[in-house]
Amino acid sequence: MLCKTDSSYWSYYPQSSLEGADRERVASVLADEYAPTDLGVAYDASPTYSGTDETDLILSESAVPGGNEGITWCNDPVSGYVCDQHYVDIEPNFYSSRGLICHEAGHALGLTHGAQAHQPQSQTDPALGCLRTPIGSTQDNLGSQQVFNINANY
Repeated sequence: MLCKTDSSYWSYYPQSSLEGADRERVASVLADEYAPTDLGVAYDASPTYSGTDETDLILSESAVPGGNEGITWCNDPVSGYVCDQHYVDIEPNFYSSRGLICHEAGHALGLTHGAQAHQPQSQTDPALGCLRTPIGSTQDNLGSQQVFNINANY
């Protein structure tokens, strides 16, 4: 089950386990793809891992189950489908493409793959942008449908 972040202001922190180039790519993707939406996006230089003012998105390099390149999960559910803090893990020694970062960060906002959407659609529908599956090298932007969904919710 996917949960969306609990606020229209989204703070993120790429942990030191991500290589320098990956940390830079995270900042670039969030600035280029998510900041232009109605969602406020900001780097959190002093991340908070518990309490009422948690950093919303924590990204790290860690083993990912099932042969996936990345995974996103809710670390602190608030209620129902709302989450105070999400974690993203990217497979070690894996090149973190813009599309992969965009894809996993999108899940922290409650964005889904096509088959899980309401109404279900093709997993490769171009409107899904970086949420298309499988993730490809040319799918590195949000796509029109995802920008609409973010702006409608935040």
